[in-house]
Amino acid sequence: MDIPPPELPSDFDLDKWIDGTCGLTKSVLIYQRGDLITRMDELEAEIEAAKAVAKGDRGVNDKSPEQLQKELNEAAVELASTALRVHVQDRTQERRRGIRDRMVKENKLQLDNQDDADTILLHTVADAIVKIETPDGRVKALPDGFPPNKLRAIKDRIGDAALLPLLMAFNEVTQQAPSVAAPLSRRSSSMRGGVT
Repeated sequence: MDIPPPELPSDFDLDKWIDGTCGLTKSVLIYQRGDLITRMDELEAEIEAAKAVAKGDRGVNDKSPEQLQKELNEAAVELASTALRVHVQDRTQERRRGIRDRMVKENKLQLDNQDDADTILLHTVADAIVKIETPDGRVKALPDGFPPNKLRAIKDRIGDAALLPLLMAFNEVTQQAPSVAAPLSRRSSSMRGGVT
């Protein structure tokens, strides 16, 4: 038996609802000091090695697992203090197409040229950045997007891999339908004796 959906109340204001909408948004961290990640990996390996050595067999200059753990914690705090949280929001395909067409026309870029395609993608991703947050809690809204030349400067300094989370978030918000798990959807129903 099909149960009809509930009807909207007569005082429902669709225009007000539309005014409150925003695109799907994801946030990612971009680390200024990626070298600290390597240091943290090294410290984790040193901690495991130090745990394998009995306390009495440790040399005078050998650090204890606790000392190494303290260094690891300090490196993690330092890394976190360099993180910029970037919020990426879906824009319309029409807007993305407009950026691409403008870039091709104004800069004589070619879509089949990899460097030109990367430049267009960089501008499109920069346009999708709607807000940034610093580690100390300061927030800057960017309704017109992030400056593409600044995103290029970040990419040139920290490398392609450091921006992969940003690109993945961009792809996710622009190419995947949002999905939300209902809080009760995985529990069995005692009333019907079935599974929802």
